[in-house]
Amino acid sequence: MTTPVTFRAGCNRERTGPGDLSELAYTALEYPECPDCPHRLFPEGAPSFCRWLPADAPHPFAALADFAAGIDLDVAADVEGVTK
Repeated sequence: MTTPVTFRAGCNRERTGPGDLSELAYTALEYPECPDCPHRLFPEGAPSFCRWLPADAPHPFAALADFAAGIDLDVAADVEGVTK
């Protein structure tokens, strides 16, 4: 048996789930803010859902922030098609 994990949605709602899962797909979408939630995913040919990640996991785009921090925007602006 695995240790339960707290999962968090983009709206900061939390629930406990099995510790052997890396994420949950919440398909009921029954909270009042769900229809307009910016974290809701709309996969082609499948029902929409909300992705719940472990509460202690880094933000899914955290690696992009680290990557962007290393970009020299003055040099990047000289590359065709790249804007500041």
